[in-house]
This record gives sequence, structure tokens and C-alpha cells, in this order.
Amino acid sequence: MATRGDVEVLQLCRSQGGVISAEQAGLKGLSSRQIQYRVNTEQWIRIRRGVYLNAAFPFAERAKLFALTIGGAGHASHRFAAGLFGLDPLLRSNPEVTTRNGLGLRFEGIHVHESKQLHTADLTFIDGLAVSGIERTIMDCCAVTPERWKILALIDSALAKGLTTPEKLLHCLKLHARRGRDGTVRFRAALEFLDQQRRAAIGPISQKAASAVVSAGLPKPRHEVRIFDLRGNFVAQVDSFWPNGYVHEYDGFTSHRSRRIATRKDIEKRARLRSLGLIVDEFTSEHVFFDTSFLIRTSTENYSRAEQLFGRGPQLWTTG
Repeated sequence: MATRGDVEVLQLCRSQGGVISAEQAGLKGLSSRQIQYRVNTEQWIRIRRGVYLNAAFPFAERAKLFALTIGGAGHASHRFAAGLFGLDPLLRSNPEVTTRNGLGLRFEGIHVHESKQLHTADLTFIDGLAVSGIERTIMDCCAVTPERWKILALIDSALAKGLTTPEKLLHCLKLHARRGRDGTVRFRAALEFLDQQRRAAIGPISQKAASAVVSAGLPKPRHEVRIFDLRGNFVAQVDSFWPNGYVHEYDGFTSHRSRRIATRKDIEKRARLRSLGLIVDEFTSEHVFFDTSFLIRTSTENYSRAEQLFGRGPQLWTTG
């Protein structure tokens, strides 16, 4: 008959992909002899010292992650950790962990980094798995992500979700720059770029999209322009604006379109703009970064249409 301790041990194994440590088993009431009995009878399979896999579970991805990180041996990190935080999906999110230097474990399908500075990772736990803190995660991503726009997207996503602040990101940079950690140069460059953009009120998506359409021959747009009707009533603030009444609106790096209220407000905002005679195109971050041809083709066509319509009737909008 299963004891309460047996049930709790099984539940813990299930939550960790089948993996359990001797320390955890002891806290659930199992003695060293009981643990060894399970190993001897092949109910548990030893993975490394003090860490076991319950033989009733396959040694799948989640089990491998816990086998590498349980007991303070490591944590989920880099691009995989960014995915666990629900940040921008542009980065590769294959399983990725950082373990203590010299642990020496490698499992198929898991990208392993080693570090002598695990204590600086500012750990949090997501679904029971140790994960590097949000600021450290972003900085680690900088070490393995050469494309600056992807780093900007990641930071923008974290800020939009309220997971961090510019001040916390800067503190993380200062803390790790003294240790010479990988990624600090790109991290510093990204923070400096975003600081400049905050002063200029231009986001990374607007910047990237403007660069693409200007290179295709369109004039440079204005950003974060406020639109008013002829009575002086504020209508909306748009992401990118051309004087002929052509407008770009961007869905940001985050997945806010999945939120019903935000989607409704976006639809209403753009309907008000169109009612004033403005031509409004909407693009997602995927369009801007992955389908530039669509962005350029659509922008070129509709900018030309706006040029043809501009001045043919009364202008129903002003900018401020």
C-alpha cells in the first residue's frame, strides 16, 4: 500500500518530468536506504550523483532540463529562458541551460553553457524550473544574438510586459560588466540605442520599417504623430506618418493582439483615422522583420494612392 510519502514523491517526479533529487526525496520522508532500494530494483535510474529518473517516465526534454538544473546545478537560460518568460518569439527557443563549470553533463537536444558565476543569475522559478532572472536572461541573449534588432525586440517585449525597467537593465549591465561577462558590449549598445529612441519617441519597429521603405524610395516619415480632427479634437497618435495622409501602424513585438480589449481599441482607432480620409496600413513585427517585400510593396502602392488622393478634397485632419 502506497504511503503518503510515496504519493508525494510520485507527484513531485511527475511535476519535474520524472526527475527527483535525493535531497527532495529525503524531504518527502524517504531514507537513504529506501532511495538505494529503488535504484537497486531499477525503479529509479541514477542520472548523476544524487539525481534520479523515475523509470515510469521517459527521459524526455523536461526530464533532461531538470536533470541538468536540479539541486542548484544550473538553470534555464539565454534564448530558451526568454521564451519561458513569454518574451518576443523572434529568438530561437530550443532547450538551453547554463550549468556550473565542470558538471560535464550533455544530453541530446539540449544546448548547454557552463559558467563559474551561477550565483549571479538572480534565479526565478517558472513551472518549477530554475530560470535566470529577466535582466540576466536578456544580457545572456546578447552574448549569442549578433542581430541588434532582435536584442531590441527582446528588451522592448520585456518592458512592454512590465517584467523589468530601464533602471534594472542598466543595473544588470553595470553589475556584470565588471566581471567581463559575454554580451555586455551588445547589451550596452542596445540600452544606449533604446535610451536615444525614448528621447526621440521612436520604437525599434518604426525605425526598422522606416529604414526599409526609405531605401525603396519613399520619403522619410515622421514618428509618433498626433492626429486631430478639424474641431481640434484629438483622434489618435500614429506610429509613422507622411504629410500626404499615409499612415503606418505597427503591432508591437509583444502579442497584444491576443488581448480582446487591445484589439478592439486598435480597430476603433484605425477606423477613426480612415474616417478622416487617411490611408492606414497595419503591419506586424513579422512583416517588418521577416517579410520586408510585403512591407515595401504595400507601402509603395498605398503611398502612391495617398499622393493621388491628397488635395482633391477638403482635408479633414491636422497634426500636432
